[in-house]
Amino acid sequence: MKNIVDFYNQKGLVVKELEEQMGKFTLKPFEKVEVSGPVVISNDLVRQWLDVQYLFSTHFAPGGLPGVAEVGGDILTVEFDGSQKKVLTAKMYLLDFAQRAMHDFRKIEPICKEWQEKADQYYAQVQEISKIVRPLIEQHPDLIELELPEYFNGNIGREIVSLPSMALVEKLGELLPNFSAVETGALAARLSQEIKKYSDALEELAKTRNHGKTVPYISRDGFIRTRSPAYSGGLCWHSHPGNDDCLGSLPSMDDLMLVAADCGAIPVMHIGAGETKGEIYIPHLPKKYFFEEVKARVDAENADTAGVMRIKQAVLEARLDDIMKDEVIAIRANGKNAHRTLTIQPVISESEYKKHKRFLENMKLAPEEFPTKELMIDVGDGGFLYREEREKLIETIAQHGVFYDLRDAK
Repeated sequence: MKNIVDFYNQKGLVVKELEEQMGKFTLKPFEKVEVSGPVVISNDLVRQWLDVQYLFSTHFAPGGLPGVAEVGGDILTVEFDGSQKKVLTAKMYLLDFAQRAMHDFRKIEPICKEWQEKADQYYAQVQEISKIVRPLIEQHPDLIELELPEYFNGNIGREIVSLPSMALVEKLGELLPNFSAVETGALAARLSQEIKKYSDALEELAKTRNHGKTVPYISRDGFIRTRSPAYSGGLCWHSHPGNDDCLGSLPSMDDLMLVAADCGAIPVMHIGAGETKGEIYIPHLPKKYFFEEVKARVDAENADTAGVMRIKQAVLEARLDDIMKDEVIAIRANGKNAHRTLTIQPVISESEYKKHKRFLENMKLAPEEFPTKELMIDVGDGGFLYREEREKLIETIAQHGVFYDLRDAK
């Protein structure tokens, strides 16, 4: 599903998917879902937001996988030049964390990629061992990690990660050989030695968590990705990046629970949520053109950090209008219109609205204007308009790979 016509022609799929998702939980955030008219956002603001996300929430290194992070912002009223102005913000700390985490992940990217390629065969071997372990658990409870599949993956804090757990390696290599037949013990010891190098990478991966609440991972589509938590504290603009289909921007269950709590649809208190309480915008960052073309040039030129930024700029200059064309920019989930009804609206650019205006009018889908045309970089205690400071941000990343002196800017 791509453009606005596809979205409305298949709106039944949107309603069905969300209602089925909510129906799996005892505490349903909303009773029903409806789809209404589009939110129209200025072409200039769309360009600015996509520019920010492609330049600063992506990461490339020669020979490495493309990286992309979830980032977000708010819609806030701020004071500029003595007057109040409503702006869309991009959170500096999220952009900064993304760059630092993906940069540090490069150290273990090869070992994580290798594990992803081999994990299925190792999992099959562990499953065979677990059949032998079951009769031993009553006498040797410490072997439980070898019997339960969830212990196959490691964890960092409460986050499950796609690397073998240290407990798995320890049980295979030390305990099981003492409690089982010689052949099984030998197999377990060999398996322990083989997967230890992947488990050792957990320590390095854990260091990336210093930059945010989650750690990077390699997705099935061959991207290094970082997640950010569902919106909180007023964070109402929360990206689901690197999707071919705009339905990748449908709200998650976490998103829906927080929206429902904000607008009183469920008896749960959510402390936070600012001016946009009870709604969330989930922007869509298309894969097309950018990632493939930037990666090809970065690899061909063996580009350093400054070179990567130069390549990103060149690709965006040539391709940004093509990227915007025929795209739903975001999906808005709004719980404020009715107490137990969730309203879903696609967000499109001015040019896409004009292109499909007759279709929308025939469908009796009235547009709603996005509340601002300005993008501010939020540095925590204040900020600056993106269009005025873009070159400074680019220069900082080009020189340091992270925002560096801007990280603590006030």
